[in-house]
Amino acid sequence: MTSQYDSPRTRPAFPLFYEQFLDNLRTWLKADGEAWLFAFKAALAAILAVGISMRLELPQPRTAMVTVFIVMRPHTGLVLARGFYRLCGTLVGVIAAMTLIALFGQFSDVFILLTALWIAVCTTGAARNRNSRSYGFVLAGYTAALIGVPALQDPNTAFMLASTRVAELSLGIICAGVVSALVFPAYAGDEIQTALRAQSSSFLSYVARTLPSRKSVDDVVAMHEHLISSLVNFESLRVIAVLETHAMKSRSQRMRRLSSELMAASTRFHALLHFRNQLRLAGDHATIKTLNSCVAGFGRLLIRAPQALDTYESAAKAVERLDRCRRRVKQRLVHAVPVAAASTMSSLNLATAVDQLERFGSELSAYVHTYASLRDDTHKREDWLEPLAPKTDLLVAVAAGVRAAAATIALGFFWIATAWPSGATAVAQGAAICALSSTAANPFRLAIQIAGGTLIGGIAGTILVFGVYPHIDGFPLLALAIAVATIPGAFIMTRPKIAGYGIGYCVFMPALAGPDNPQAYVPEAFLNDAIALVIAMLVAAAAQALVIPATSIWFRLRITARLKKEVSFAFYGPLSGLRTAFESGVRDLMAQQLMLPRRHDFPIASAMSWLNSVLEIGSAIIDFREASEGATYVECSQATKNARSALTTTVKLFEHANPALRHAAFDAVIESMAELQRAARDVANRADDANRFKMMLKAMNLIKHSLRDPNTALGQTGSPPSRRSVIHYRRVPSRSRRKSTLRAHVRPL
Repeated sequence: MTSQYDSPRTRPAFPLFYEQFLDNLRTWLKADGEAWLFAFKAALAAILAVGISMRLELPQPRTAMVTVFIVMRPHTGLVLARGFYRLCGTLVGVIAAMTLIALFGQFSDVFILLTALWIAVCTTGAARNRNSRSYGFVLAGYTAALIGVPALQDPNTAFMLASTRVAELSLGIICAGVVSALVFPAYAGDEIQTALRAQSSSFLSYVARTLPSRKSVDDVVAMHEHLISSLVNFESLRVIAVLETHAMKSRSQRMRRLSSELMAASTRFHALLHFRNQLRLAGDHATIKTLNSCVAGFGRLLIRAPQALDTYESAAKAVERLDRCRRRVKQRLVHAVPVAAASTMSSLNLATAVDQLERFGSELSAYVHTYASLRDDTHKREDWLEPLAPKTDLLVAVAAGVRAAAATIALGFFWIATAWPSGATAVAQGAAICALSSTAANPFRLAIQIAGGTLIGGIAGTILVFGVYPHIDGFPLLALAIAVATIPGAFIMTRPKIAGYGIGYCVFMPALAGPDNPQAYVPEAFLNDAIALVIAMLVAAAAQALVIPATSIWFRLRITARLKKEVSFAFYGPLSGLRTAFESGVRDLMAQQLMLPRRHDFPIASAMSWLNSVLEIGSAIIDFREASEGATYVECSQATKNARSALTTTVKLFEHANPALRHAAFDAVIESMAELQRAARDVANRADDANRFKMMLKAMNLIKHSLRDPNTALGQTGSPPSRRSVIHYRRVPSRSRRKSTLRAHVRPL
């Protein structure tokens, strides 16, 4: 007989509860578990650094503890990279501090000015190098202030102070690296394939949705914004991963190549979509219909592509299907072009669209081939040396240095004027906060968060020094106290929106209340140092807000102007490696735009609109230059000279956009196209030369339609050119009538 407590209805409840518990546990481990693991590892490294410092009888174990929290990050490779560059930065900072003390130790005001200049240079270097090298610059400036400013009070102790600080800093770096590498190491390489899968899935799904489309596609900007963010994330993972394992290092160049090929494919697809939209505005629906009918199968293949690229092995099979589909599409295009050639109005447009489609297919195929090659430890596609060039603007980086120098000078001269005992602490830590916040997207916000974390850390430090330390005996209890005090702050460091509070707490709480050897209990000195830390944070935040603030519209205008100059780089830069440098430079500048604080008076859509124009016209200019490279025959000289003159006018349009210059550029492009067509007919019996002229003509046709497009940044500089023109192909009877016949070739549609 079954009792009510043993009812069959209640028996499945426990297995169901157990399954739900396991699901919740997995979700927690994936979300917050890794963050808590990092917090425990950071605390363990800090305890290890303090214990070894005390064992070696170093005077300030807290310096090693602070260094641990500056260096420690979730990924092992990032910790190793930061540790290496910060060790180099420490040595450079020590040399700078000793040199300044030796030369200007008796002139405190000159010393402060030169220290501020050094910190400005280092902060500029940190902002200029937005990678692991930035941490070397950060610590070079921080170490010079940390050693030089206290030694200014007693220059005779400078060498001993420098020696002990280097030992403590080096110990903190080593402890962070050892714990990160040996205790549950987290490798960025494990996230590489996930990032690649998400990146390729997003792009290929977008292509499948928009390629065979009967309506205008208006979300290209969203595609570029998402793609730029994913490329930045992938590159940061790649830089870390190559330091972790040999397997990732042997694939480093292929991963760089993968990013380059994805950028090239996205630019080509962007040009194809915009050209199709421009044809729709011009009323050339026949070309659009022909193009859509030829690529229908291509879209269906790409719908399945994201699933096909789940693993490197499946990507190898996807390569074969993609190549077969490309051959089928090419056969359809070959049959479609002669049919459309009877219509003079659409023949050039169709030839241009076909060329863009074939180039996109080729670049997409190269991307998938490289993706599939990642399954092999060695592959011939690893032999790729074209650089991905960052384009950090020098003046933007200098602005970060000026802010750091302003804060250092203000704190330094306040210290000299007031003879404040803790002024040296304020100067050194103010320099540190300026350096730490220099590479942030919003330095003022980060500085305010760090100031808040420092204030909370000051309260926690007071409890530690006067409420905990006097009542514990032995290192185990000290280790427990450090762990309890620092783990919450380390966890907050992993939360992107409030990470500044964690940084301020974990870096400056130990700087104030970390254990010394021997430990001193002087309330007035502790209170002075606590006030000095908070004042240093507030002065640094004020400098970030008032001295050339990053929220100023000047930064957006400056980066946008630098973005426009990439068109000039496409026209005048050396052709070797130009496309890769252009593609990576444009996206790097746009990534900087996206990281800046948003402004209502300068919406991000305005910068993205310029991105569209720069990509379209810059890529077409490179196409023209590649087609004309090495051409030496007589027929080419005059035609390419006129075309280059038209391109020069177009490049000037990006520097000084106005309706008159836009009309002049459009007219020059139309006339150069007529000249190129005439030259192509003159060399029709030489297939290679004629094909070269046709490629140049297609590039100029892309530029013509882009100049006419009212939906681009250039199109908003004035009313569109009134002549909607097409080139009619006919033989010019003689060279003497060339000038008059050029205008006769341009007829309104």
